[in-house]
Amino acid sequence: MGRRRGRHRARARRGIRIIRATGVVLACGGVALALTAFGPDFLDRSTARADQRFVAAVQAQGRTVTPGPNQTLVIEAARKVCESRQGEATVAERRASALTADEIEAVRQTFGDDSPAFMKVAKRSYCPLSR
Repeated sequence: MGRRRGRHRARARRGIRIIRATGVVLACGGVALALTAFGPDFLDRSTARADQRFVAAVQAQGRTVTPGPNQTLVIEAARKVCESRQGEATVAERRASALTADEIEAVRQTFGDDSPAFMKVAKRSYCPLSR
């Protein structure tokens, strides 16, 4: 009778297995390139959308962000809040993520003395892992 493999199919030849593996590697590479090229739109992590979400969240609290330089400074301060909270940083990185006097004044004009509210909105808008 001889040896049988039972109900299982015979093993594919080596050449077929190599072709399949190459196809899988190429498909994974194509997906990686597509996510790299189009990832911000697919993942909704673009900075313009985050800026819009931040301004909308501030306005939803009943606060006004005046368009122009004041809005730019408040948005930049919110980004820096998230950057400064990520991991161990060198002295130069901490200085780069420190708020300037203009940014602090813009935040004070928008939020008054309620800096915890600013921190909360900034974290929700720009720090995806701290929710």
